[in-house]
Amino acid sequence: YFDVKLNGRPLLTHFDAIADAGASPVDVRVFKDVSPAPDGKIHLNFLPDPGRPFLSALELSSGIPGKLRPIRISARKAGFVDSHGIRWSGDEDYIDGTRVTYPSSGSMSAVPELDRAERYGNFSYAIPVPPGRYTVRLHFLASYQSPSSQSHSCWGPGCRVFDVSCNGQMLLKDFDLYKAANGKLSQVVRTFYVLQTNGQGKLLLSFSPMVNDAEVRAIEVIDEGGGNQKK
Repeated sequence: YFDVKLNGRPLLTHFDAIADAGASPVDVRVFKDVSPAPDGKIHLNFLPDPGRPFLSALELSSGIPGKLRPIRISARKAGFVDSHGIRWSGDEDYIDGTRVTYPSSGSMSAVPELDRAERYGNFSYAIPVPPGRYTVRLHFLASYQSPSSQSHSCWGPGCRVFDVSCNGQMLLKDFDLYKAANGKLSQVVRTFYVLQTNGQGKLLLSFSPMVNDAEVRAIEVIDEGGGNQKK
């Protein structure tokens, strides 16, 4: 355990980074609206309580007053800018699952670059954000069950069904991606509002297979503002 102070004020108290990380191999904490002290510097003090403090990396970035900048995660290996000029990071903050990237040929040639990679299996994303309310958009593509994939042992309705939850709150129950896409090789986006962080400062998005593997192509997290208040 250790404490962290920001400009002399408590930021983390009796903090156990190992327990906080849970199943994730790394732990990240995010804080917004951080301002310099009167001397123009940001002072971070790591204090034993009673354990020895440690830190692997520190990131400072400009922000929007009262809000976190949008987080956009793609399942691709590296970040990129899409055709609309939107910047996406590469795959990060995931726990388990497998990532695969499809070539831009054949049936996938007309698929946007964002949707040519997926994380699939039984997996989660532990996305670190400050306490508050968030909108989450999940991007899917029904490539597994499309007519071009009839070589699979199962294709069509009922061949890829899974649940999605956020910090234990069910977002999608028995989600049949083929039905959601009307049997087409097309993007499916589902949006959820007023999602709040757990006690570890994370949006823990869990993708749980019911039939075959769960999957996701990209995740967007948008800060709704308003702190911890509920609508």
